[in-house]
Amino acid sequence: MASRDVRQVRRVLELYAGIGGMHFALDEYFKSADEAGEKISIMAVDINPSAKLVYDANFPSAPLRQIDIRALKDAHFDGVWLMTLSPPCQPFSRNGNVLDVEDARCESFLFVLAMLARLTNPPENIIMENVKGFETSEACRQMRDVLRKQGYRFKVFRGAVCPFPLSRKSRCVLRLQSLQFCL
Repeated sequence: MASRDVRQVRRVLELYAGIGGMHFALDEYFKSADEAGEKISIMAVDINPSAKLVYDANFPSAPLRQIDIRALKDAHFDGVWLMTLSPPCQPFSRNGNVLDVEDARCESFLFVLAMLARLTNPPENIIMENVKGFETSEACRQMRDVLRKQGYRFKVFRGAVCPFPLSRKSRCVLRLQSLQFCL
């Protein structure tokens, strides 16, 4: 009788995946996990067709799903081991008129927050990146409320100390419970 592999698959949900910046930042971890025999399943989502072409070229083993995030269901979020997101920055930046939650480009992020608020088994770990200005926004206040209500412990990093390579002045919201990084 053949032995059965009972290892649990660690599901990664990469929202607003773009060309794969978050995936690239975590790629060494994914490779070492794979070498250690851990199973990781990545679902990347972005609505931009040009981003899909680049993402798929960079990460052919985890092709991007070109869909509106608001089309995702609870099951896509439920029980996820790691969710990464880098939502549109225009609602929070000077160049985007700082319309915050009134900006239509913020709707999908508010959808994600509503999804997180109602899940009984929300993602175990969350990494989020956005621009300077996000940390003082109404969207950030709502995000902090949702994270607290769901029992998350989190930290907001300024771009200079965010543990991921960033070329712009960013804010990085990091909620890591079980991940260990060698940076």
